[in-house]
Formats: sequence, C-alpha cells, structure tokens
Amino acid sequence: MSNKRDIKQAFILGAGLGTRLQPLTNALPKPLIPFFHEPLIVHSIRKCQALGIKDIMINTHYLPDLWQQYFPDNAWEDCKLSFRYEEDLLDSGGGLKNIQDWVNPDSELLVLNGDIVSNFPLKKLIDAHINQPNAEVTLALRNTEGKKNVGFDENTSLVTDMRHLLNRDSGSWQFASAYCAHSSFLDRIPTNQIVSVVPYFIELIVENKLYGVNCNGGYWMDLGTQESYVAVHQLLKQENTLVHPCSVVHETAHITDTIVGNNAQIDHHCQLNNCIVWPNVSVPANTTAENEIFYR
Repeated sequence: MSNKRDIKQAFILGAGLGTRLQPLTNALPKPLIPFFHEPLIVHSIRKCQALGIKDIMINTHYLPDLWQQYFPDNAWEDCKLSFRYEEDLLDSGGGLKNIQDWVNPDSELLVLNGDIVSNFPLKKLIDAHINQPNAEVTLALRNTEGKKNVGFDENTSLVTDMRHLLNRDSGSWQFASAYCAHSSFLDRIPTNQIVSVVPYFIELIVENKLYGVNCNGGYWMDLGTQESYVAVHQLLKQENTLVHPCSVVHETAHITDTIVGNNAQIDHHCQLNNCIVWPNVSVPANTTAENEIFYR
C-alpha cells in the first residue's frame, strides 16, 4: 500500500432492481426515483462531493439508457460521473471487480450503496481508514438500528465476524453500506463472476485486515420499501423544499406535509396529507389521500 493514503474516487452501487419498491421502480431504476426534487442517487453524489471526491463511478443494469437522460453530460455540478453497465447483475463483489480497470492503482476507494439516505459521519470513516496503515478495508458500523450481525472490537478497531460465518461473534453492529478499500482488495475478487463482497470481507477478518469504525449519530435509512420511502421524506421535510416552484397547486387544494415535484399539478379541492407527488404527475380534482405516493 502507498505511504500516502487519500481518497479521490468513489463507487456508488446503482445496479439493483429495486423489486421491493415496485411499482415505483417499474419505470425508473431505483437510484433515479425522485427524492426531494432530485434523483435519489444525487444524495450519495452530494455526500462524495462534500468530501472532496469528484470522480465517481456508478454501475447500472435496469433501464440503463435512462441514466444518460438524467446525466447527459456525465457530470453532476463539478463531479465527473462514469457509468459501467452490467448485462447480468454481478452482485456487490462482482460489480466492484468489474470496475477495477477504472480504479487508480495503489489508491483508496470509497464505496456507497446508492439507495441509502443518511447523514452519519462519512468523514470519520475515511479518516479512520487512511490513518490505519494495516487496513485493507474499513467498514462504517452502527449499533443503533437495523440488522446487527457484525462483530466488532472497538478496542482494536478490528471486525471479528460477519453474519456469524466464523462462529466467533453473533454481532451487535450493523454494516452501514459504506466502506473504504485499498485498490489491492479488488485483486481478491474473481473476474466475471456473480459474487457478494462478503466472502472477501471474511478473508480479511481472518487476516486481521478488516477494520471498522463507529459511525453512530445522525440517521441511516434504507429506502427498500414504499413505507421507508415515505418515512424518510417526512423525517427530512424540515430541511427541504416541499413544493417545487415549477409545480401548479390549485388555490382550492389543501396540502400538508406533502412533497410536490417539478411540473406536477394538484387539481381543485384536493386534500393531501403526508403524500409525495412525483414530477410531471397530475392529481385529479377532489382527490383525498394520506401517506400516498403519486407516481407515473
């Protein structure tokens, strides 16, 4: 590994089918569904940008042509975006291996899931990784929610087990779908295979090269269901604009805690509470709804 460790590249996993979010994902890949007037993936891109990471790769699979429509210049603000299409879904390990030619050799990489909304301290993850010379991979870990199946020794910062596969620790921590990896980690993964990244994490545990960092604080939400999709919008409604300035809401409509997208139209005498109206969607007159998503 290089003596000088820095992270200038990020890989955002965007190739999943989003089956649990159907029918919302029938017409859009999950990372492109609206999230406060932007594609969901922008939440992750923005986090990378805030960390000074502006060279970003996103893997795609379902409806791949739509990515070019949303990002025609292969950029978002000052971030350069690259896309790697997977004809067959390669899973978390195979997808990582598939971008190895793009990753700078002898360097570090930030890996994020594209369907997570969070504000936990990613910089803490990066700092922990670059300041630990023995870390081939460092995981963001939380013990405040979710599936707690990761064993972690905070005294040594070593991950001791995952999914109880080593029969060492049933786990009291959750992997928060974000990690840093040295480029050499990709050499462990076989080429052109559909594989999870977990078996290679297990290899590292055995070799005492898989580290973790406590990333409690803030929120962490997996937008895997319609319920969680609505819930995260309600959680963050105070921080965001709810009604897009280019939407049309009839003067007789009554909307509360409702997100209304670009070019959406709310017709007369509608009553919407805690709803989400996607861009370019019209809500018919006299509609009454609560906790509902109006999508195309």
